[in-house]
Amino acid sequence: MANSSTQTGTAASSTTLGYTIAELLTKIELARGIAAGGSSAVQTTQAYQALNHAGLAASTWDGMKWWWLHDTGSFSLVDATESYALRTVNSSDMSDLNAIERVYFDDDHILANWTWRQMQAWMRVSEPTASETHPTAYAVKGEPPYIYFAPTPDGTDTIYIDYIKQHAKIQSGAADSVLIVPAAFQDGIYFQGAMHLLRSDVGTAPSLRESPGFMEAITRMYMADPTQYDERPENYYPGAGAGWLPQDRRVMGGMVANEVSV
Repeated sequence: MANSSTQTGTAASSTTLGYTIAELLTKIELARGIAAGGSSAVQTTQAYQALNHAGLAASTWDGMKWWWLHDTGSFSLVDATESYALRTVNSSDMSDLNAIERVYFDDDHILANWTWRQMQAWMRVSEPTASETHPTAYAVKGEPPYIYFAPTPDGTDTIYIDYIKQHAKIQSGAADSVLIVPAAFQDGIYFQGAMHLLRSDVGTAPSLRESPGFMEAITRMYMADPTQYDERPENYYPGAGAGWLPQDRRVMGGMVANEVSV
């Protein structure tokens, strides 16, 4: 979430790390040689497009599941109801859901992840006895995603979902909380990345590999990920043979401690 900040008539300045959307737009204007608040409609649209490209690229970079993308949502099951719209089932809870990591009850009973074909096969057989109060498996289908449970719930228990977030659209009227990249890295991602794209006439996300500021922020985010400092042997990849160094789990997406593949 972007931090609280102050803003002058000619330049944006934050009291802490991070930006508001208004501050980013002002900073981009000044860097483009435009007076604060003087952008045309076309220039404002370009700035929003660049911000969105940069934010989406960072949040999906090389398949990384950044620590700031993890979240947990919950909702109550409805008796005799097998399917639920994940992003709207509980108002705004999980509206930013991109991919599910696990589904469980508060008693830590974890549900099996079925394919849609497995769920379809189960739907063709008779319903289990009413003594089964908890579903034991789930499957996800469609976009927007729906979750299906088997057996069909016969109670109103609370279900919990650990998931990976998606980057919301940055646009006029959006809350500053859509800037989900952590504050310490926002300058490199949202400002440096957006400016690179604007210089390329809102180029495509792959061109961000040519932006030193953006890539520096990506590297720092990788090194700041809490999981990258976990040296416990059980977190190494299996398969290292005798006489070989262990397969360190930090080697992800072609990246190592001092290098980012480009």
